[in-house]
Amino acid sequence: MQAQASLGRGDPRILIVTLAGEGGVAALVERARRFLAARGWRADLAWYEPYRRTPGLSVPLWALPFRRPKLLSERQADGSVLHRVGVRLPELEARRYRAGATWRQALAGYDFVLAVCGSILQAGPAADLGLPCLAWVSSPFDADRALRRRSFAWPRRLLDSLLDAPLCRREERRLLRDVPVIANSGYTRRALLAIAPQARIEAVVPWPLEPTAAIGASPPATSAGAPVLGFAGRLGDPRKNLPLLLDALALLREQGLAFSCRLAGQAPTPALLQAVRARGLEDRVAFLGRLDEAGLARFYRELDLFVVASEQEGLSIVALEAMAAGRPVVSTRCGGPQDFVIDGETGLLVGHEPAGLAAAIRRLAGDPALRRRLGEEAARRIGRDYAFAAVAERFWQAMERQLPAAAKRPAAAR
Repeated sequence: MQAQASLGRGDPRILIVTLAGEGGVAALVERARRFLAARGWRADLAWYEPYRRTPGLSVPLWALPFRRPKLLSERQADGSVLHRVGVRLPELEARRYRAGATWRQALAGYDFVLAVCGSILQAGPAADLGLPCLAWVSSPFDADRALRRRSFAWPRRLLDSLLDAPLCRREERRLLRDVPVIANSGYTRRALLAIAPQARIEAVVPWPLEPTAAIGASPPATSAGAPVLGFAGRLGDPRKNLPLLLDALALLREQGLAFSCRLAGQAPTPALLQAVRARGLEDRVAFLGRLDEAGLARFYRELDLFVVASEQEGLSIVALEAMAAGRPVVSTRCGGPQDFVIDGETGLLVGHEPAGLAAAIRRLAGDPALRRRLGEEAARRIGRDYAFAAVAERFWQAMERQLPAAAKRPAAAR
């Protein structure tokens, strides 16, 4: 069944509500837009515009008597519209996704909202207004927030503990009851059901790999020399837990293992550079900076194994991409990777202790035949379960169950 037929009229007006910025959620937005484009549909975007980026749109507590929030809508090069939404009291995350005047303006005229989320909170404006909505959720609120909370200054941490986080948790439970959800991993599905057993989980739809991705394109490395380890991602994100990786590498250096480690992503912070120096790893760790698509593919091909040391991951796109290139993954038990890093079959799973992570790396580093076997199985599984066409079909099955609700909306509401 074609999705256009679900509505019984012309193309629906679809709005993707999401987060501003980069990372896994932004990457999922790009994939969702491509799924829609394959059916001939173009989706507009809307997000809460962070106060630190554009302070003139939102109204903090001190300015409530003097200002009103604003909406900035801009036509993009592809013809779509991006709505940057300002709100009252941006200090409270719980307020950023309630349907105030600016969100009402942004959502006006749309038939359907696809919320591509970190947590489900981004679906709040559509739910408040009764708009047909489907939420593609990456993480429960607390798991997404826990490590970021540690970096808050004490006044914000106090406000978060006493007011903001409880309000967000209550809103999360409400939205899980009211909004149909596709989870991006089995871990996310289980975590959301633990929060709200009546959550409307429609499907698990993970990250789709490109048709041209390096699935099986590069044989697993089997070098007998010093193994090359790697990680790619947002190096400044505390959830990536790079200190754990560095502690494990320091143990391996003390044990006399020859190796090198390459880290791709944003420029290292001064704190990260100091952490490398403090562990005596300057000659073992190289920072490659941000890589484009071709550079990232080359990066994976040049590794012997990929390491995920995260405290929490809703999925871990980079681990999927490394496995698609035939590289085994050593990962902590941090959520999403446990869907596809199968211990002893496609990689190795460990706890969050440096000794355990170091032992798993050492095991693979010293056994090229094991690396080949795990890498070949990794590429086979990713090619079967995460190929673009297969994931697109699962996405549309979930979408088409929700689209008829958009067609039933009164014409005056469109």
